[in-house]
Amino acid sequence: MPKTKNAEHGEPKRNVTVTLTESAIVGLDSWAQSLEISRSELITQLGLGKIQVHPDLKALGESIASC
Repeated sequence: MPKTKNAEHGEPKRNVTVTLTESAIVGLDSWAQSLEISRSELITQLGLGKIQVHPDLKALGESIASC
């Protein structure tokens, strides 16, 4: 049975399973905590385009990894 409609987003939520590394979970939780929202809300906002990842962020990660 779907959850009731979310007042903020106006549609029912559905359970999904995502498999992540421990490092990814820590990073996701840290990002959510810095925004003072839940992990689920962070993913929701990313999916709705309310939070965007800057394209240069990927390049930054690659340059850090090559150090």
